[in-house]
Amino acid sequence: MEPLELEDQFVTTEAGYQLHYQSAGTGEPLIFLHGGGPGATSFGNFYYNAPAFLEQYQCFFYNMPGYGQSSKLVVEAPMYSFHATVLAEFMDLVGIPRAHLVCQSFGGCAAIKLAIDHPERVNKLVLMGAQPMFGGVIDPLKLMSKHAANIILDYYGGEGPTPEKMRRLLADYEMHDDSKLTDWTVNDRFANSTDPELLEVARTPGFMGQPESLLGDLHRNVVPTLCLWGLHDWFGGPDVPLLFLNQFANAQLFIEGQGAHHWQTELPERFNRVVLSYLSE
Repeated sequence: MEPLELEDQFVTTEAGYQLHYQSAGTGEPLIFLHGGGPGATSFGNFYYNAPAFLEQYQCFFYNMPGYGQSSKLVVEAPMYSFHATVLAEFMDLVGIPRAHLVCQSFGGCAAIKLAIDHPERVNKLVLMGAQPMFGGVIDPLKLMSKHAANIILDYYGGEGPTPEKMRRLLADYEMHDDSKLTDWTVNDRFANSTDPELLEVARTPGFMGQPESLLGDLHRNVVPTLCLWGLHDWFGGPDVPLLFLNQFANAQLFIEGQGAHHWQTELPERFNRVVLSYLSE
């Protein structure tokens, strides 16, 4: 793949938050939303998918507050509601009345909240590894267990973030095939995880916001939704997307047997084929 670089762009919300994004391509608007791990950005999470999507859509790689070059802050509201509200304002600021949303994990939880509250803003919704609840359906969510409690604290603790710690984190928790973890991904995630303002904000317990479950509202999602899951996702089993399939008004499910939490990075051609086909239906 040829190196891809996009210009950094910014808008400012009414509350004064700086929102960082990159955009390119022509066609229907499509917004990528990243996950919640250290150093995550939308461009980084979907770097190996971007060229295929840019051929067909006007793509916006949006970074939520706390990520990329967006404002770093302690979120004091319910986390998914906060980010859904800011996402809607971002869409207003850049002139997007309605868009496809392609989302990784934490970003997908915010997108579900937006789809529930404002279905008129979302054309189709694609979710990768989203888990907007406190527990699983059959098995407990590891994300909510003692085994996951210190993932971020361990990364930022001790001697602080290092490229080696980032590589271990991504290999242990986000990838199934470690050979697919590239130096570009490790270096990009590490660089975005060491912003001095982020390091200061991360000292505050619960800085990502109040825990929030959308379990009781899942049935209110009427937006056509494609749920993607990696069979080897460390954070939870396929009982979660099966619940989405049952609760959402119009949902499909694709489980990748050779992927984990970030299988769009491990198997980009397959991800592109599945998602682009769905969006074009």
